[in-house]
Amino acid sequence: MREAGFLVILSQGLSLVKLDILSLSEFAQKTSLNPARMLRLTQKGHLSVGADADITVYDFATQEPKYSFVEGRKVLWKGDVVAKGATVICTERGVKAIEARGMKAIAVDPGRQVERVPAL
Repeated sequence: MREAGFLVILSQGLSLVKLDILSLSEFAQKTSLNPARMLRLTQKGHLSVGADADITVYDFATQEPKYSFVEGRKVLWKGDVVAKGATVICTERGVKAIEARGMKAIAVDPGRQVERVPAL
């Protein structure tokens, strides 16, 4: 089972990298650091001391995710979701869709003002 939204973001984003519109660093920031900041998830979106170190490995040539680890747990292996009982962090609008797929959802309000931190 693959999540279509993630595949579209990954594929389209990597297309922008291949066209030299974005650097890999900018792509990583726009798809992990910035969303984590918007959702006020200070332990997510970066690889630093004390961070959760969630990571996804993708194949640059095919533009597909291959492996993903969340808090040290394997959740995506050879392109297939292998974890059960996932909890997805989303906005209030996404809760019903996530729960319809049998997962738990935590709703956050990205509209609240957050403290700005300098980009890496």
